[in-house]
Amino acid sequence: GRRPCGDPRPSPIYGDGYGDAGTSVVACEAPSGYIGDDTDCDDDAELSFPGATEVCDALDNDCDGDVDEEGATGASFWYADVDGDGFGDASTLTEACNAPSGYTSDATDCDDSEGTAYPGATEDCYNDIDEDCDGEYSEGCASTYVECAGVGSMDTGQTYTCNLGATVQVDTVFIHVGCNDGETGSYTISFDDGTSETLDGSCNSTHSISERWTENMSLYMNSGGGSDNHISFGADTTGGWGVYYR
Repeated sequence: GRRPCGDPRPSPIYGDGYGDAGTSVVACEAPSGYIGDDTDCDDDAELSFPGATEVCDALDNDCDGDVDEEGATGASFWYADVDGDGFGDASTLTEACNAPSGYTSDATDCDDSEGTAYPGATEDCYNDIDEDCDGEYSEGCASTYVECAGVGSMDTGQTYTCNLGATVQVDTVFIHVGCNDGETGSYTISFDDGTSETLDGSCNSTHSISERWTENMSLYMNSGGGSDNHISFGADTTGGWGVYYR
């Protein structure tokens, strides 16, 4: 009998111009639905052929061996969620068809190293964590007073130190000096972060300061007390000086 002529013709099921190497016939002319190309990687998928645009559809559209790779049309933005609270860090953006492990679609976490800090979380008191990500700390919490020095006295050039027992947000300084004789003093209070505030203290004076996170403080007497540079601290039971924190 006669031998068939021509080359094998792979079949392009979807007519995408690329045939399936596993389905071929030998003929002088291409039968209907066949083509002289055998490079289709998935002849059951209309959108998969060499050079096709990769889209997010769980198929290897461009026949490069990868499925839904980076840059695929329809990919979404994802953000690292290191602390696992369901909210991601906006600075860690990546683009992919599906969320990579440890990533989320939410980019509103204010502290991705702290699992208790995320939008809508309950704010705790007296710590340096902004749990609800509103830019404030310990809001709604009552102020707590810590007395650093009680009844006594202080001289120019003298320093009192104070340890609060924990790092807290100090926002007010109370100074109770000279209540028995009307004396005043100038003081510099220093904090852990290297900053300081200079205050003029008089009887029962309260001074609002820029909020500081600190555990240790020192109060230095610059001047005051009249001719003897000596001033009484809290001549009643109110105490000498202290701070409020929340």
